[in-house]
Amino acid sequence: MKHVEKISITNARKLGENVEIDFGAGATIILASNGTGKTTIFEAIELALTGQIKRLENSQDAIIRNGLEKMSARLDFSDGKYCRSIYRSGGECEQSGNYDDLFAIENRSSIPYLYRLTHFLEQRSNEWFIDKNDKDAGEFLSQIPLGKELQNILSKRQGLLTAIGKTETTALNSLEEAQKELSEFKELISKRDSFATAATLTPLKEIVANILLISNLIGFEEYKDSLNLVRVISFFEKTKTSFKQEKDNKIDLRIRLIGLKERTRLFFLNQIMITDKQIYIKKYTKKIVEISSFIEETRDNLQTTKDALTVLQNEVRKLNSINSMFEEIEQQESDVKVKKTELDQKEKELIELKGLYESTVKFVKENERIQDQHEFIQNSINEKMNLLKQAESKRNLYEQWNNLSDAINNILQNKIPPLEKKRNDYHKSISQINNEVSEENNKYLMKKSNLESLNEASGAIQEAVSIIKRNLADDEGNCPVCQATYDPKELVGRIGSSLNRLNPAISNAIEEEKEAFIVLEEAQRKLSMENQKLQETLLELSSENDRVEENQKNILQRIQPQFPGLLNPEEAHLYIEEQVRQTTQNIRDLEIRKSQLEPYEDSAKIDNAKLKRNEHERSINEITNIILRLQYDLSALNVKIKNTGESLANERRDAIKNSISSKTLREKELIRIIDENDAVLLKNIAELKQYEDSCLLENESISKVKGIQDAIIAEWEQAGLEGQPNQEFLELKLEILKTSIEGLDKANISLEKIEQELATWRTAEKIEEINNEIKNQIRDLTENAYITSLKSAVIQKDSILQNVIEKRKAIGFFLDNVKLESEKIHEELVAINEPWKGLLKRIVINPMIANAPLLSNKIIRNKLTAKTSALIHNKHINIADIASEAQITDLQLTLLLAMANRYEWTPWKALLLDDPIQHHDLVHASSVFDVLRDYITEYDFQVLMSTHDSTQAKFFHRKLENEGIPSKIYQLVERKGGVRAERIN
Repeated sequence: MKHVEKISITNARKLGENVEIDFGAGATIILASNGTGKTTIFEAIELALTGQIKRLENSQDAIIRNGLEKMSARLDFSDGKYCRSIYRSGGECEQSGNYDDLFAIENRSSIPYLYRLTHFLEQRSNEWFIDKNDKDAGEFLSQIPLGKELQNILSKRQGLLTAIGKTETTALNSLEEAQKELSEFKELISKRDSFATAATLTPLKEIVANILLISNLIGFEEYKDSLNLVRVISFFEKTKTSFKQEKDNKIDLRIRLIGLKERTRLFFLNQIMITDKQIYIKKYTKKIVEISSFIEETRDNLQTTKDALTVLQNEVRKLNSINSMFEEIEQQESDVKVKKTELDQKEKELIELKGLYESTVKFVKENERIQDQHEFIQNSINEKMNLLKQAESKRNLYEQWNNLSDAINNILQNKIPPLEKKRNDYHKSISQINNEVSEENNKYLMKKSNLESLNEASGAIQEAVSIIKRNLADDEGNCPVCQATYDPKELVGRIGSSLNRLNPAISNAIEEEKEAFIVLEEAQRKLSMENQKLQETLLELSSENDRVEENQKNILQRIQPQFPGLLNPEEAHLYIEEQVRQTTQNIRDLEIRKSQLEPYEDSAKIDNAKLKRNEHERSINEITNIILRLQYDLSALNVKIKNTGESLANERRDAIKNSISSKTLREKELIRIIDENDAVLLKNIAELKQYEDSCLLENESISKVKGIQDAIIAEWEQAGLEGQPNQEFLELKLEILKTSIEGLDKANISLEKIEQELATWRTAEKIEEINNEIKNQIRDLTENAYITSLKSAVIQKDSILQNVIEKRKAIGFFLDNVKLESEKIHEELVAINEPWKGLLKRIVINPMIANAPLLSNKIIRNKLTAKTSALIHNKHINIADIASEAQITDLQLTLLLAMANRYEWTPWKALLLDDPIQHHDLVHASSVFDVLRDYITEYDFQVLMSTHDSTQAKFFHRKLENEGIPSKIYQLVERKGGVRAERIN
């Protein structure tokens, strides 16, 4: 079983660099206030495991500490394995570690879902399984490895059926095309046979003559082309079109003229109507003038009365204003008495508050003075402590300087001198070997030159002796070279012996040349080896010099600047010791001074005094403002009373009231007169409008009738008729058209006969075209053989279609079996309800929640769906709709616990719980702690739990410690470099 030993996080949100938490067996509790970084730790773990944070899908950069470019998270396991993620701004995540050992599943995309289902309880409930809708909950469960392959097959069911359906459609279309080709060919044969009937052809000349008779009747053009069937048919079609157009035009004109008969009668009646309406308009116009004159006179009288009423109302308003001023003075005098009483009371309160404020200020100032002295000395101590830390930190630099100096001396004294000696020795050796190589090379060149000379001389001598031997007479005894006399046979023998003696000398020269070359090569090989050794020695010497230079550079650039004015490690050591001694003495002196200071009050008392001081100051300001406002109000009221009294000095209140009463009665009388005149005026205006509307209607009616008359005249002119519409002229025109149409009907019979004769000609040509088309299709085959080949193609494609249909049936049978197997897996998923209920009953008191049906699932459109429900009024209700926040948390937690113990998709058994008791009291939280304790002891789970409640954290810690279970508490604390995790137990 794998356990995480350590969590390391760098620069995740508020967390600083290298924040480490020892995990280990048992429970690890993260204690932190909200917003400090509890959730950040869990999200960093998720990033290390999966390479992503599902909650931050669209804003992964939010995990990086503000102002930085990257963060990292690493988990180290008990067996030496690890997993690590480095996330850079912009979305690049670099993962390394033993992921294959940790995740024994093929599809890594499921890990974020499985992680939340069996390991991780988020603080935010919007990602919880309990709160998801049916579709999303099913998607969550489908990530469990149990039966996932079957689910994948089912999800592709529609795709498989669509693909085989398309293949079947393609085969069916191919079969239908073959059947269509066979049917069309048979149809072509049948069509040819139907055309092959005996028919007599009328001569084209006779047909053209008959067409010309009709053409002349309608005034069409003459036929001027040769007697060609295509041209005759073209002329016939043109004549037929012109004939039809001529006939249609005349029929259309006749229909229009028949329609004009009624319109002509309407034209006559409309003329009479227009005359009558013009008489009515004259009568209405006279009445309108009379009523308008009366209305104008009434309006003038009404305006005069209204003007009098306005003058009267202004007088009444002025009198009411004076009366209101008398009432206002009475109210203001009453207000002055009330405000004087309130002012006296507030002045007494102000005197009391000022006394309390001054005593509180004196207490705060005295304590702040003493506190400032303490803080000043403490700050000085802190500064000296920082100096002491800096001096201590320089000890490491001193040791580095000392080590680097020793290393430089070691290289200069022990390594470089031997290497320089070796270099010099190699230089001498190479010089000697160079001399040897030069000497041996000269020897080799001499031997080579000697061999070349022997070869050249031997060639010349052999050629000369051979020429002498060839040209020597058989009985010649005198030697042509040395002039000695020999027996002819002896002479020949001597010449041959001389030729043979040349070859051994050349062979010796060759051997000597080879030996010289071997000696030369050996000398050159020795020279090469010595050169190689020299290069190696030079490289080693250069490397040692580089090390010296690098160490000197480190001392000069990195270490010595930290010790200005010091030349060696010994001086640096003395400087550090002196600085530590002096700083330590300064700290002791400051602590003695601090102990001699007088003490100051508890900070809570000082803070309470400051609050009271601020409260007194605020109250003094408020009362002062109230006093100033009251004084201002009294002054303003006195001024108003004085000013108003002066303006009313010449007025008598009883005379004002009598005048208001009499003028009010006169006002009511004038309003009555105005109302009566308004009623008369409205009645006459209504009567005037009635006459005006009647006049307008008559004019509109005349306009409409005139529009109809104009339309009738336009139709008359469009029909080609002259003058005004006239019934007798129209009847005559209709009779002429009737006679002309009857003549065209007789000519139409001849036209139909000509069309039949031309159709007979077309049929004869059509048979010839069909025969040519059949020949083009069958080519070298007979018609029967071609039909046989088409039938064979139909049979073959029908066989392919049947094969595809069989495959479709087989796939359907396979998918049905997969669905049956999938339903068995659904039963396996529902089996989680029993352990889930068992856990719920240990935590949740509400029986409606603890005894709910919980998880159910089914397949809809080849997709798994799931829901969690409770029974209310015998109906399944979404459990999240009736549960409290604490109960929803318990539902998600117990589901996670049940899933974690049942479905093991990774050897790492851990529960990562982000503030699971945030809505619980201590009694309720204790039930949760008991369940977590059992998971640690019975199932060997690790628990990492965060909380903001220190009481609950310590309670859980003590509960585990009392039972001998490892437990530790880390507190997240904000430091200068970021939030740190500090163990507090």
